[in-house]
Amino acid sequence: MSADALIEQFEREKSRALGNAGRREAGLYYTPRSIADAVVEIALRHSRVRPKSVLDPCAGAGAFLLAAARAGLGGLLGTDLDPQALRVATRALKLCGARATMTVADALRWTPPAAPDLCRRGAGRRAGSSCAASRG
Repeated sequence: MSADALIEQFEREKSRALGNAGRREAGLYYTPRSIADAVVEIALRHSRVRPKSVLDPCAGAGAFLLAAARAGLGGLLGTDLDPQALRVATRALKLCGARATMTVADALRWTPPAAPDLCRRGAGRRAGSSCAASRG
């Protein structure tokens, strides 16, 4: 199974289990690969330096971290409230020969060990605070 298929399968099963109301209540919004790839590409095009660390504060199953890995970036960090999603993200990255440091935490209350060079913002209603010190 490919990394993308693994992520898509997890997201489909999670969506089915929660239903639309449950997803809204949980603040779960999944990003298609094409969007994640485009966001990373645009961020790299407009960055003054090549990022050495990338943080996704609401990583879920890892679509943005996978896009960053495919773009050749390392120093990947992900956090999410859902440990099952982070396990899927870890497996997806491994399928692509990449790895990330994953932390089960609330992005609004968690502080990364160091300010990341590139940070995904706007991850649903819960994003923002972990990126406050971001240089990117």
